[in-house]
Amino acid sequence: MINNKGKISSSIVFIVMFAAVFAVARADELVTVQPFHEENGSVRELRIFLVYNDNVNLHKALKLIDKASYYAEKDVGIKLTTLRTMPVGGDTEYGNLSLHGSWSLGQIQTLTWNHKEEFDIAIGFANDPPLTRWTGWLLHKPFGVIEDEWRRYIILYDPLSYKIVLHEIYHAFVLRNGHTSKILNSPWPTSPWLAKDDRKEVLRNKWRDFNVRPEIKSEFVQDIPRSRK
Repeated sequence: MINNKGKISSSIVFIVMFAAVFAVARADELVTVQPFHEENGSVRELRIFLVYNDNVNLHKALKLIDKASYYAEKDVGIKLTTLRTMPVGGDTEYGNLSLHGSWSLGQIQTLTWNHKEEFDIAIGFANDPPLTRWTGWLLHKPFGVIEDEWRRYIILYDPLSYKIVLHEIYHAFVLRNGHTSKILNSPWPTSPWLAKDDRKEVLRNKWRDFNVRPEIKSEFVQDIPRSRK
């Protein structure tokens, strides 16, 4: 039989263990990256064109981009600025972004093509219906995809964290595989920070012109190739 004293001791141990796990989970976000600041050089403002389905909470989408921007600017000196938003579906003249990755990437490319000189990266938020969303989670469906023709068109499906936004944004600058960063080598990243080698590549490609197709070796293809005819 466990007496009250034993129950209290067990409760204290549980609380301490829970606090330790929470501290580890938060550690990556609490780490400062001040030593990298001088390497970053000038801050690049990455111009974002945001397209979103009528069932997407625009405020939430903008908050995710803003938080991703905070970490990107700290880590590599890249600031995400949403310059333009475009709703689709509902009462608009355009249909919702498809729930199929390759189709939705084609849609967002077509929708933004006439404004391609005005932005760097187009991000589409295409939320799944509840049943599809839950099934996707069970089947480990990716929360985001980026095409390989331009590496500037991104589709996000119900991203639960700003880290998913960072994951796809960094794929626009890291044009190879073999990542060592948690933010890049997992579709559900646990840390917002880039590893040393990935940071170097992001900084090397930091000022790339997004209207110029990048050279990507076939073995380094990331998600879904998409060419505009």
